[in-house]
Amino acid sequence: MDNNNFLEKLRAKDVVAWQEAYKRYYPKTEMFLKSIRYPLDSLQEDAKDIWQETVTILYLNLVQGKEIDDLGGYVFGIIRKKGLKKFNERTKKNEIIDNNWLPVENDYERIKTIYEISVDVLKEMDGKKGLKHCSEIIRMFFLERKKDREIAKQTGLKEDYIRVRRNTTCLPYFRKTFKKHYKFPDLNN
Repeated sequence: MDNNNFLEKLRAKDVVAWQEAYKRYYPKTEMFLKSIRYPLDSLQEDAKDIWQETVTILYLNLVQGKEIDDLGGYVFGIIRKKGLKKFNERTKKNEIIDNNWLPVENDYERIKTIYEISVDVLKEMDGKKGLKHCSEIIRMFFLERKKDREIAKQTGLKEDYIRVRRNTTCLPYFRKTFKKHYKFPDLNN
């Protein structure tokens, strides 16, 4: 059955065509959920819900006359979007349940120690040969939460250089120096 003929049958609510769509595309729903490590206890039930939403969206778009060139890709796009949304909702519920704890008294001290170590390491990196721009890149990327594009504009460096430099030189040195810092053993207590 060619794509246009198949789409027309789906648009006309042909039961056989919808059963064929189920056979073709429903297994992809479960496969996608497994690929994102969806909780197995609710995978099949949620896969059915996602498939139902996918069918509804697909049918509404077909009735409205939307042109669909690649039906498989279109259906998978809906499955992916709905699956990720469901996954995020489920993980947020789990986080809320898991985070019903009282803060430990030494949390403030721990954060303060991490900050002090980070400042010391960044100061040390400023003076090191071969670590040019590293402290700027790490500070802007991790502490100020700036994207590579913004860092490139502020520093005049290229985005690719920033990404490669951060991942191959700056971060490994930062981690190694952070672990060697004299206050680091205090974090493990």
